[in-house]
Amino acid sequence: MTEVLRTEALSVRYGGVQALCDVDLAVGEGELVGLIGPNGAGKTTCIDAVAGFAPASGRVSLGGEDVSSLAPHERAWLGLARTWQSADLFEDLSVRENLRVACGRTSVRRAARELFTAHEEQLDSVERALALLGLVELAERGADELAQGQRKLVDVARALAADPAVLFLDEPAAGLDSVESQALGRHLRDVVDRGTAVVLVDHDMGLVLSVCDHVVVLDFGKVIARGTPDEVRRDPKVVEAYLGRASTPAEAT
Repeated sequence: MTEVLRTEALSVRYGGVQALCDVDLAVGEGELVGLIGPNGAGKTTCIDAVAGFAPASGRVSLGGEDVSSLAPHERAWLGLARTWQSADLFEDLSVRENLRVACGRTSVRRAARELFTAHEEQLDSVERALALLGLVELAERGADELAQGQRKLVDVARALAADPAVLFLDEPAAGLDSVESQALGRHLRDVVDRGTAVVLVDHDMGLVLSVCDHVVVLDFGKVIARGTPDEVRRDPKVVEAYLGRASTPAEAT
């Protein structure tokens, strides 16, 4: 499996507070990695550090290239995309137009491919993202008409339209009911099965443990466990720090 992202000893300090401490993370092409932990564990801080929005020490590599000194827009240009906890869409635009805005930000990855493919195929990235997230029927609807679950899907699709190498999702299931969360999980599996690496940060343990290939657990800014979903859900440190009580594997979902 080709490695698309790696962090080494990634750390963030705010004054006297160590928000993130020596986090090592590796993500392969077409891999879905879960990043979980209790409130305040450092999950969003980790995303901010990887994406360049938080000053950090350590190393961030994208496609084997050290991007630690690059600004957020430069990292995005090289294929690193992220969503935010609030799905802030352009309310006066349609769903399709929201995706086209993202598609217009050409990345190095996209520019290289455009040398060998037709222009029409590049425009199709919007349509592919709409199809992957099940949004084709909503494409012409205004963003201000969407329900919360639909807005979350559009937010993910908008990030995908830019054709990233790796996509960080920050709480995409927040505010979704169980049916919407299950649908999101199926869509995310479709995304990674097509080759895009995804790092999923979410409190919905049922979602994370059911769709992720590997899971990394943070607590107080440090990695306390990593492994397959089955390994993580059985780890005593995870049960104590995140689940808060002893549980059977079935209960830990």
